[in-house]
Amino acid sequence: LLVALTAEKMILGVRTVTHMETTSFVDEIISSESEWINSFNGLKYLDEEASDWFLTKDGGNFDVSTGATITQRAILKALLQTLASLNEQPSPIKQ
Repeated sequence: LLVALTAEKMILGVRTVTHMETTSFVDEIISSESEWINSFNGLKYLDEEASDWFLTKDGGNFDVSTGATITQRAILKALLQTLASLNEQPSPIKQ
């Protein structure tokens, strides 16, 4: 994944740069016009409880597309790990 963040650690965008997904599910994870992948834009890690960074069918706050559950779980897991790790880092010094 490629994750663009502001200095305040707000998500500007998430893009999948490599995958081994079935072609019928690819648009949901790589298209810049995908509502699902763009649903992260504007969020910060602390905007959600850690338990909310999961698919709705797993008790979280993020909808799932039909048939793409495993892929979307993997993306959410990678995003959650990245954001949690960054949250532990100090913010960049502003000049």
